[in-house]
Amino acid sequence: MGNDDGDEGWWEPPWKTGEDEPPGPPRRRQPALEPGYAHPLLSPLALAQDAVARLEARIESASPAVTEGLRARMSYREAAGWLGHAYIWIHPQDLALRDAGLTGSYGAAARLGRIEGELPATVAQGADFSALASNLGIDTSVDMALRFARLWRRLAEFRTWRPLADAEAMQETLKSLGFR
Repeated sequence: MGNDDGDEGWWEPPWKTGEDEPPGPPRRRQPALEPGYAHPLLSPLALAQDAVARLEARIESASPAVTEGLRARMSYREAAGWLGHAYIWIHPQDLALRDAGLTGSYGAAARLGRIEGELPATVAQGADFSALASNLGIDTSVDMALRFARLWRRLAEFRTWRPLADAEAMQETLKSLGFR
């Protein structure tokens, strides 16, 4: 099966020929591509994932006190967003004051006309409290949001997604967080 064209080494593997480099000019390395966020549906998700990855990298290098403060701040923002979804607009700083026990009942303060002392950051933003005085369940909603914030912080301390892997793991996680 000899070949008269002189290309007997053509079918030989490179390790048998002794050549380390492929034939031809050396190839230049291509620079790393920047992520493209041009897709209209996936770009918000890609940007959020990029932000979360950067945040996780910064948290790894931060001190435990800074990490705990960041978790608390994020949890109050989540709770404020949850309340905002229920049309109760309260600033995250006011939720932190309430969670620390530095402010009292928002419903009672609204009825007495002293809401400025209970919600200083929300009042500074110029929020309208006419609907707040008529909302009888505001304190219950705020307490639920603060419980949500505490649970969010506890879940962030797990530092893994394994508690959410399947239904059984989720039930165990919820039990350890205080749910029945």
